[in-house]
Amino acid sequence: MRFKKRCCGEGRGGGVDGAGDRSPDRSARLTLSGIRPGHPVRVVGIEGGRRLVQRLAALGIVPGVTVVLERSAGPPLVRVGGTRIAVGREVAAAIEVASLEGTEAAPR
Repeated sequence: MRFKKRCCGEGRGGGVDGAGDRSPDRSARLTLSGIRPGHPVRVVGIEGGRRLVQRLAALGIVPGVTVVLERSAGPPLVRVGGTRIAVGREVAAAIEVASLEGTEAAPR
């Protein structure tokens, strides 16, 4: 995994995505906090520092894995495989996702 580097005031932290580079259009990114519960999505990147990326990796949340947001009220509840994990709202906002082929991740 390559970590993103902070450059020229591009915001906080580094992060990692499937390609190891920052996405060119940051305004169009879809995050876990921006989708409706129940839709399976694929993690495409994590925008955060090394500790956050490593912590999420230890929980199984890495680029390429399929996750389902089960609950968005209160602490967001994410299902990864057979495991349900409660993550903070800021952490959910740092997880960049994409809809799976053939499905549409409905934004809120």
